[in-house]
Amino acid sequence: MGIQINQMDPTAVIADLDRQSAARIKDAFGRDISLSALIGLLARFSAGSLSDQELVDVIEMGIYFARVKMEWAEAAANLEYWLVAGNDAAPQRVMKAALIRDLDNIESALCGKHYEDIVAGVSNRLHAVGELFPKEPDIITGASGEAIFLTPAESPLTAGGEEVLYKQSSVLTTGERGDIYNAVGAVTLVSRVTVRSERLQAGGWQVAIVDWECWFWDAYDWNKDVGVSIPVHLFDRLGVPAEYRPTLENALALTGINKDVLEEIKVQDETMKQIEGKTIAMPDGRQMKPKSYLIYGDSSWRFDSGAFCDGKPMTFTVT
Repeated sequence: MGIQINQMDPTAVIADLDRQSAARIKDAFGRDISLSALIGLLARFSAGSLSDQELVDVIEMGIYFARVKMEWAEAAANLEYWLVAGNDAAPQRVMKAALIRDLDNIESALCGKHYEDIVAGVSNRLHAVGELFPKEPDIITGASGEAIFLTPAESPLTAGGEEVLYKQSSVLTTGERGDIYNAVGAVTLVSRVTVRSERLQAGGWQVAIVDWECWFWDAYDWNKDVGVSIPVHLFDRLGVPAEYRPTLENALALTGINKDVLEEIKVQDETMKQIEGKTIAMPDGRQMKPKSYLIYGDSSWRFDSGAFCDGKPMTFTVT
């Protein structure tokens, strides 16, 4: 049953809503707070005028809403850990690799740029006798965060041999602002590809991709000018009848509050930077220490381009 209001005076309407919406607000946000107080917090959150404690409180309400009402388990967990990551000497989280592995954007990146650059890299090595690869020392982040050091060396492929090539790129997880996008908007996707060459009597080489291992990692921080967005649709969720919404919106406008704050919680980078690196004492005695951290998968995975990439071959000829 929806909210029942019998008066159209804005003050009376808001007072009625405060009385009738308390249980629904507690259910959605996990807080005992009136609707008018909640709207005020959201408006000040949008304006960037909350105290550090108030900001943490709004973030925690957003986490509760995302987890319970949106069923965004990963986005909620990542943001929740960010609030306390500074308590750990080397903060990091592990996500299930399958959550990233099975995304269309990841497969498209592997079948597209990664496959193309690996094939091009093989061709470059076969036609660049005496050159060193990579040209400069490099470091690749491994599947569990370990450093993989790459030292310039001549390729063994020309004479017929085996070599490991790496390709990494930043890939958007999805185009939709759902759980995974808000958990990790983009990840660094890494391919470690083992190739084997064989000289052909007629000239050229036959090259086989004999192993293709993939993994991802991400930095959970607030310096990418992206932020996250949690759709709230507050009046819909509270069951406010349509005929009363113009009255409420007019009342909000008179106090300088944009009605858009009722539709979604936009967590912007600049807002979060306000508290990152601080120690914030909460009224209940907790100490919050927001800090950036690294995210890794719980495993790497094997990839078969021939099975997933419209028949792109795992064996090819270079002339």
